[in-house]
Amino acid sequence: MNNPNPGKTVGVTGLKRKAVFRSVGLLLVALLWPLTSVHASVYGLRLFGPMYATNGTGDTIKLNGAGTFDTVNGDVEVHGSYSIRNAAGAVIERGTWAATEFVSFESDGGLNNGLQGGELSLIVTLSPNDGPPEVGVPFTLTCPFENGVFDNPSCDLTVADFLTPAGGVMGFLLIKP
Repeated sequence: MNNPNPGKTVGVTGLKRKAVFRSVGLLLVALLWPLTSVHASVYGLRLFGPMYATNGTGDTIKLNGAGTFDTVNGDVEVHGSYSIRNAAGAVIERGTWAATEFVSFESDGGLNNGLQGGELSLIVTLSPNDGPPEVGVPFTLTCPFENGVFDNPSCDLTVADFLTPAGGVMGFLLIKP
C-alpha cells in the first residue's frame, strides 16, 4: 500500500470507516432520490373550451386558457381570457387572467402517464379591459379521475366569488415526471 505519511499507518479500521461513510451516503441518495423524482413533476393544463362558474347574484364567469406548472419549483405559466355575464345574460366585463402564484396540485393519476386528473389551486390576477386589475384572486380547477375513469361532468372551476361550478371540460397533462 502506498502510504503518504510513512510515520503513520492506515489501519483496516480507517478504511472500513471511510467505506461505511461512503455506503451510508450512497444509501441516503438512493433512498431520497425517488422521493424527489416522484414529486418533481411538470404538468400542462388545458381548458377544452370554456369553463363556467356562477356567484350568489346570478353572474357567470366564463374562462378559456392553458399553460404549465411545476409542482416542485412552484413555477406557473397559466393564463387565458374571461368574460362575466350578469343574470340577464349581458356581458358586464371582459379581460385576461394570469396565474401569479402556484398554491398546490393534488394528482388523482390517470389512464396513462399523460392525461391526469386532480385539483389545482392557484392565485391569479384578473385584468379587465376597462378598469384596474384584481390581484390575489383564488382560483381552483378540479377534474376527478376516480375508479379508472375521468368524471368529466365533475370538472369544476371556482374563481374569486364565483364559487358554484357551472360546467366545462379541462385536463391536466403530465409533461415531465
